[in-house]
Amino acid sequence: MGLGAKWESGSLIFTNTVAKSGILQIGKKSNTVGDGINIGTLTWAELCDRAFRVSADDGGVGFGAGDYGATLCRLLLTTNITGLDVSLNAVKGLLKAKGTTTITSTGVISGVFGGIELADTASIGACAFSGVHGSVDIPAGCTLPTSYYAAAFSAGANLAGTTDGKAVVMHVLAPLSGTWDAMFEFDSSTGVIADSGAGGGTSKYIKCLINGVAYSVLIKSDA
Repeated sequence: MGLGAKWESGSLIFTNTVAKSGILQIGKKSNTVGDGINIGTLTWAELCDRAFRVSADDGGVGFGAGDYGATLCRLLLTTNITGLDVSLNAVKGLLKAKGTTTITSTGVISGVFGGIELADTASIGACAFSGVHGSVDIPAGCTLPTSYYAAAFSAGANLAGTTDGKAVVMHVLAPLSGTWDAMFEFDSSTGVIADSGAGGGTSKYIKCLINGVAYSVLIKSDA
């Protein structure tokens, strides 16, 4: 089959010994029921209700400065992509409903779920504490061409179907308990908030681009 495996620096590494191509796949990609891994009949003790599970911990030892995580998916690009309709993802989550399937669950149905949880008496200090974090990194020497956008988060849609409900870019759910303190928190005004404008010195303006044209939305101070 050309599949090789080796231990290196404490990691199990799979390699293709025939050619530098191939896919490591769990379950068959198909629209037919039964080709994938049936997670509906598995218990928590068997598989934690997941087809693939990664568990990591700190080993009881505090972390030093650095960037840590349970998983890392890296897609390295070294060749040009020019004039093509190409979509690339380091990680892609896709949840698909097929046929006459109807979903009326009162839970959360999503392609990707990011969560963060405090348990027992855990607490946090000064950090960005979030279920999902998006970042843009354009260091010196790299270029973002004119009329192109780099976004920490983006939204796309295909709304050709019947939408008797409301298709929205963001849906803020009511908390299970308590209340939200605010819709947004801006740590810095650099490039996002403008101080000048009508409405008083304590008011701010959120800077927006609509089709590349700059606009401002007044945020009036409650002080």
